[in-house]
Amino acid sequence: VNNWCLTPYPPSKDNASSRFVALSSQTLNLGLYRVRPRAQRSFEWEHLSDLRGSSVAVLRSYETSPFVTQIIAAGIHPVYVETVAQGFQLMLAGRVDYAYGDNFSVDAIDDVSRQDIEFSKTHIAEANVGFYYNTNCAHRIFKNGTAPEHTRLQPDKGASQ
Repeated sequence: VNNWCLTPYPPSKDNASSRFVALSSQTLNLGLYRVRPRAQRSFEWEHLSDLRGSSVAVLRSYETSPFVTQIIAAGIHPVYVETVAQGFQLMLAGRVDYAYGDNFSVDAIDDVSRQDIEFSKTHIAEANVGFYYNTNCAHRIFKNGTAPEHTRLQPDKGASQ
């Protein structure tokens, strides 16, 4: 389905009309957040199926994403939310076990402290900092209707989703 214009996350690899615009040399790590347990133990897993029976808050816009397909296949229940902040609120209230996000998500939410939650050591994917755009929307996204010259089909590294 090609009904999107702009996204920070990698579209499917077979999407021929997507282009990437790098905004930084930093890498985003995509993973899960959880409420920090009292007993300190490493938050990592070998396979997503190790988390079978749990629930994770994910943005409603990811409903058809490869990630949601992966978690459902692993036996994890997705709970769709409208905002990342809403996902963190559900997690902190104990209504979901995890919240999906990147390693910077928590910094953008005022009422959540890094002391209360932790980000997984296991990463679901990595993505370069930037955005993907659909070439069919370039006229709506860029002032002159064309993308900057430094766009490319995919980032140089990471971006596995």
